[in-house]
Amino acid sequence: MEEKLKISSIACDYTGFHGTLGSRQEWLARAEKYTNILHNNFFRYPDTYIFGVRYCEMMYDEISQKKHVQNELEYRMRLSEQQGLKIAFSIPQLHEHRLLEWQQFYNIFLKPKFASSLINEIIVNDFGTLVFLYKNGVFGSKVTLGRSFDKTLRENRIDITTIDKIGSNQKMIETPPVSEAFYQELCKEYDVSGAELDSLPDGCLSLPKMDHFTWSIIYPKIVISKSSYCELGSAFRNNRKFTLDECGKTCRVIYKSFYQENGRILFITENTVCCKQVKPLEESVHGKVRLVYSEIL
Repeated sequence: MEEKLKISSIACDYTGFHGTLGSRQEWLARAEKYTNILHNNFFRYPDTYIFGVRYCEMMYDEISQKKHVQNELEYRMRLSEQQGLKIAFSIPQLHEHRLLEWQQFYNIFLKPKFASSLINEIIVNDFGTLVFLYKNGVFGSKVTLGRSFDKTLRENRIDITTIDKIGSNQKMIETPPVSEAFYQELCKEYDVSGAELDSLPDGCLSLPKMDHFTWSIIYPKIVISKSSYCELGSAFRNNRKFTLDECGKTCRVIYKSFYQENGRILFITENTVCCKQVKPLEESVHGKVRLVYSEIL
């Protein structure tokens, strides 16, 4: 019998601009807003805050290269810890030319915080980062496969249910590939203890029970398709110094276009296709989950 939705814990996602590079006042206001939404809709309070960067490599550069940004992030993490919250840190998909920089950032900023248990969880979005952490250790912190990791396995750029072979076998997209035997063995080999998933705009995601494995479900802003880095922002990399104003901030506030289809609201912002889940969570997911409240597009 399929297990109905059971929320085991709740996390708040601060990996967007407002949690990473925005002002402290903006982040504190966002934290209060998220807490109120969760309490009003789910009658629960968050137990985990997620910092870092999920997508934009340019935002990641701002963290890894600027000491004052690192200091502010550490302040936010320590303040959250004092309030009894667990801390997770997300690393975006990183291209090879950032490998040395990533290793330096790990040794200087992340490693001491793993050792002191300030960071309880690391979220990785590509296999190379996972292997690096496995070889270098995260000092008992749990490792979670991020939502971009899932996107490489279950692509929803179009309504793939209209493809005959998939349409006749809905379970291909309603059951996460990470639950298959190959990925279960991979998770055991690299000490992975969880995975982030987006709920499905259509259909219902069915989560199998896996011992000591946490399914984290992003809600309500879900990403149907996302490139590994901001193609618009990357255009400035070779020409002049990157600033947030130059990139246009399209991933934060400017929708290139939006439309409604079958009761589903889709947002298209440059190379990203996003969706606001309009169905109640219990109608779009079955299984025991950690709810991750996210307004990141």
